[in-house]
Amino acid sequence: MWSMNTNKNVKSSIRGSGLVGRALDKVFARYGFEVIFHDKNRAV
Repeated sequence: MWSMNTNKNVKSSIRGSGLVGRALDKVFARYGFEVIFHDKNRAV
């Protein structure tokens, strides 16, 4: 699969913070990425 992220300055942006977006967040976060969500619904 992927190797560990050794660069601590890498960020990922996910559009939509629903079920699929949250699942992607867990994968990216596991490998050391900082994840930022964007959703059209500001309440999310």
